[in-house]
Amino acid sequence: MYHDDELTQVMVKSYYPGEMPQVLLDEIEWARRIGGGDARVQYDLALRIRDGIGFRKNSSAANVWIREAARKGLSAAKFTFGLVLLDEGRQKLDFKGAIFIILEAANAGYVPAQKDLGLRHMRGDEVVQRDNRTAYFWLKKAEAGGADVAGALAELEAVMTDNDKLPPEDKGRPKFRH
Repeated sequence: MYHDDELTQVMVKSYYPGEMPQVLLDEIEWARRIGGGDARVQYDLALRIRDGIGFRKNSSAANVWIREAARKGLSAAKFTFGLVLLDEGRQKLDFKGAIFIILEAANAGYVPAQKDLGLRHMRGDEVVQRDNRTAYFWLKKAEAGGADVAGALAELEAVMTDNDKLPPEDKGRPKFRH
């Protein structure tokens, strides 16, 4: 668990430059108790803080809990944390680490991460290059997990050969832009 001072700092920094009001101290204490050690609870708490449900909206505080739940291995948190890092990466230009966190979630069977990797490789973006074989690999996994990717798969299949549909030798590792 992160040191109490870190959580306090991120929850307060942008709202109260001076002394903290009691309502904020109560929110922090409640978050600490609920977030105790269970990754699923920490992730749910993060989403509530991020969206302002029962808490003041605070993406910095939410990211502390998302990071903690991801560190504990929760696939949904890994995927969300990867997306957070991609967003931050737009400022810091460090995209690869974020994609590898999303890849961990996808390899663990988290369907939204599989779909995300498939669509990124299908279209190519500022992080990964277009690669139909990798896109097909991840979209087929997402489809098997129940994701609605039929349109994307049909679009890919229209331009692919049967050989392109074979699983990639690198088991779907991201193809980064240089």
